[in-house]
Amino acid sequence: MAFGGGIGLHPVQDKREYEMMMQDARLTLRGKGYYSADMLTLERKVRCKLDPNRGECVNPVE
Repeated sequence: MAFGGGIGLHPVQDKREYEMMMQDARLTLRGKGYYSADMLTLERKVRCKLDPNRGECVNPVE
């Protein structure tokens, strides 16, 4: 049985959707002043160093 509206049925697609959801959350929190843009840039560079195939590495918005 899958939880969260189908999570687990398509692992690759689920991972991409989760990454996009988290990116949206980071951008929202940055816009509200909770997150530093410099911190988010540094974190994105670390994530992209570890996994350059992430969508945010091709099209960085943070």
